[in-house]
Amino acid sequence: MTIRVIGVAIVGVALVLGGCGTVRSPAHPTPTASEEERIQDVIARVAEAQGASDVDTIAALTCAKYRDRASAPTTDDVPPMNALPLDIFATVPPDRLAEDLGKEYAGASPESVRALVDALQARDEAAYKVAMAEVMAQTVKIHVDKVENLVVDGDTATADVTVVASTGGKTTYTPDPQQITLVKEDGQWKDCTPPETE
Repeated sequence: MTIRVIGVAIVGVALVLGGCGTVRSPAHPTPTASEEERIQDVIARVAEAQGASDVDTIAALTCAKYRDRASAPTTDDVPPMNALPLDIFATVPPDRLAEDLGKEYAGASPESVRALVDALQARDEAAYKVAMAEVMAQTVKIHVDKVENLVVDGDTATADVTVVASTGGKTTYTPDPQQITLVKEDGQWKDCTPPETE
């Protein structure tokens, strides 16, 4: 499950495990409550790890087929720098911009915010991506809002998942539900949703 969080104001996620609507087909065995709970737990843990950019946990919760991709750090979710008001940022004194961004991204370290300010004012795309990814990792929270249409068929499961993202505990964003796929490997449920590039 790759949760895309695009936009400067969209960097956090407050993930609350919500209710689960389960659809069962007569052709599929009815999953036990414990199977549903295990699946929901994996979904919640993956979302939380993605919000924190915790690649080690993401990799541990990803099926073997996609584990290498999941464990590679990425700046793909960083909003493009050219979408930001760079002309305005250039006119604001660095200390003032750091103060404003520190409020927007509450929880980010002063060093990370300062690196972001320096990159923005220098219009340094490479430095911006690194600094913004760090700020996002420190401030974005992702929580599962709903798990619906959960279908378990042996060692495979699918579900429609809706998450809520928040930035610095303020800005919230709820993308459309995403269908995810899970497989059971060595007795443990793993996220096996194909990456968007596939």
